[in-house]
Amino acid sequence: MNTQTSLVRVPMVFPVMQVYESVKTHDMRILKKYAVEKDIYTAEEIDAVEDEYKKYIAMCIAHPRLNFPISKKVDDLWHTHLLFTQDYHKMCQEQAGHFIHHRPKILDDEAGLKTAFSDTLEYYTRAFGTPDKMYWDEVVCKSANCASWDVQM
Repeated sequence: MNTQTSLVRVPMVFPVMQVYESVKTHDMRILKKYAVEKDIYTAEEIDAVEDEYKKYIAMCIAHPRLNFPISKKVDDLWHTHLLFTQDYHKMCQEQAGHFIHHRPKILDDEAGLKTAFSDTLEYYTRAFGTPDKMYWDEVVCKSANCASWDVQM
């Protein structure tokens, strides 16, 4: 089942930059420490990955009806955040007002994911400028493994 809706047809619920400024304030120090200690990220890259993750979450909040596939590099931090269930729930409630669900790619067809990932990059570019290929490299992301999914809308 393809759940992607065109960016052109769905208005933002909230301006993405306003959401991003709020999401940026969420303290992720303990999560980042864990990710570095578990060798998921290096100490040199964790702050940048955190910023990319928060941009992604802001996009999900601004467009809750869209399925945004995510890059592996950023998705690994999302997976890590999900391990911290109370903190993840708190962030979702404070920032979105509801839980932001994680959706594995197995639930979508490959063609739909490629289109949806192109939309993710297009929307990212409109909101934040050109994505850094270190975190949003198309080679890594062609088989994007997860997406946001909001069953509230």
